[in-house]
Amino acid sequence: METEERLTEIETRMVYAESTIEALNKTIAEQNQEIESLRRALKELKKKFDDLADSAGSGTMEFERPPHY
Repeated sequence: METEERLTEIETRMVYAESTIEALNKTIAEQNQEIESLRRALKELKKKFDDLADSAGSGTMEFERPPHY
């Protein structure tokens, strides 16, 4: 392989690598947004659960197995 062909091959691979890195960065950013959204939702659900537990009287809810188990 001549030097120019090798250089062209390296440049082509570099372009594909840069494209892959950009796609991965975009995916990571989207996943990070989704994780943050899920964390907020979980925090809200935990607060609602705690509020329900407090309104039940004892502050914690005891879960019992139904009689059919």
